[in-house]
Amino acid sequence: MKTTDYCEKCQKDTPHNIEEIGSANNGGGFPHNDDIIFEKECLECGHTEETI
Repeated sequence: MKTTDYCEKCQKDTPHNIEEIGSANNGGGFPHNDDIIFEKECLECGHTEETI
């Protein structure tokens, strides 16, 4: 999915490609669902980071 997001490396909002890469079990149990982990890739500099 393409979107605009803040890039830590560029220090500005840039186009990003975001992919869902899995879920993290946060151990909260009901009613907290597992957090979904996404990988953000800056399309300007190639910097990637994981986010929830």
